[in-house]
Amino acid sequence: RPATFSGVGLEADNLAEGAVAYNGPDSTYSAKWGWINFKPGEVHHYQTDIGMTSKGTVVPSAKKTYVNNMNSENYNQVGDRLTFSLAAHNTGFDSHWENVTVTDKVPTALDVNPDSIRVKRANGEIVKMPASAYNSQDHILTVKLPDSLADNDWETVLFDATVNKPGEGWVLTNTMHAEGGTDQIAGAEDATKIL
Repeated sequence: RPATFSGVGLEADNLAEGAVAYNGPDSTYSAKWGWINFKPGEVHHYQTDIGMTSKGTVVPSAKKTYVNNMNSENYNQVGDRLTFSLAAHNTGFDSHWENVTVTDKVPTALDVNPDSIRVKRANGEIVKMPASAYNSQDHILTVKLPDSLADNDWETVLFDATVNKPGEGWVLTNTMHAEGGTDQIAGAEDATKIL
């Protein structure tokens, strides 16, 4: 607006995730970058990515993070209690991601408190999960989410763990996986580095 090179695009509206960007007849897409002066021999790279999906398709994503409840330093110490968040997210269109199971192979340097396992549902409600969701023998956490995920829904598995080995000088990479579906199985994974 206006439809010229100097016009402003839809990004100026700061639409929320899942908002309908356009609901009219066929349309076009354009991309632009601000003016820049090139020096002789100078190279600049520009890229635009467009993702499209058909109605009813689940587009899964996952996000794993943690916070240290004992200190705000850039590293963790023996005895620190960490809270992990393993989030599953459906970014699809007019879809439901059903029967989603979240798994996490927890490093042996962390002692999981099995009584702390819970799920934050899409509606914000916190639901306690059974301690048996964590197998202390093989260090695997397995939680089936209580709900199917509609478009733009997030559900998050939360659990607490204590650092049991020195962390200075090493980095642990902990990966979660979320998978589910009925007709088509969809999955996503993410990792976090524990310093």
